[in-house]
Amino acid sequence: MENNVKIKTVRLRPEVIEKIQRLADKDNRSFSNKVDTILDKYEEEV
Repeated sequence: MENNVKIKTVRLRPEVIEKIQRLADKDNRSFSNKVDTILDKYEEEV
């Protein structure tokens, strides 16, 4: 699979950042990887 990654800047409320970071820590993932995982899961559901 070709890796066509684009970097974007997003604005998130501090409480959202904290929640994502807690989830990432729990799963032993980086913040960016957890965001990517969350968005991939959302994309599958839509």
